[in-house]
Amino acid sequence: MIKLGLTGNLGSGKTSVAKVFESFGFKIFYADDIAKDLYKIPSIKTEIESLLNTSISTYNGEINYKLIADKYFFDSTIYKKINEILYPVLQKKIKTETELLSSNVIVEAAMLFEIGLESFFDYIITVSTPLEERMNRVFKRNGFEKDEFMIREDMQSDPLLKEAKSDFIIYNNEQSSVIEQVNDILNKINY
Repeated sequence: MIKLGLTGNLGSGKTSVAKVFESFGFKIFYADDIAKDLYKIPSIKTEIESLLNTSISTYNGEINYKLIADKYFFDSTIYKKINEILYPVLQKKIKTETELLSSNVIVEAAMLFEIGLESFFDYIITVSTPLEERMNRVFKRNGFEKDEFMIREDMQSDPLLKEAKSDFIIYNNEQSSVIEQVNDILNKINY
């Protein structure tokens, strides 16, 4: 079983790259989706509501992720405290869920290093994309303006630091073939 960690900053194309690995037989785990599910755990929900001093449920009982994001990304104290609540549980859940499988796995996590998962993986891959291209992608996908993008970008580790800590870098830009790069990585790890 091969365990790959896939990281990269906002708009780098991590999901697209993960899907290429999936086509080679890897099971994908999305850390963001797992983290969102953590808000449904009653003890975590209560702790987050206490921190935010408001309910995080919508009128129909769903989690109001927009409300959380509005506070999370625009208040560094709340950002830090929510991470302190979620990251240890998220780390444990990712390890538990992936270790139950016999197949090769890839975990897509923008905050892979911040969560403290780097030692869990056999290899770490960073998806690298120029800032301007990432901004354009996020604008088209989410409608974020430049200032909102930069607030979220500043909360993440420097892309060059992620690259330096990684075993492989996939350049996801107009000049490079992601499929060829994935195939090259798989050959290098004797997959």
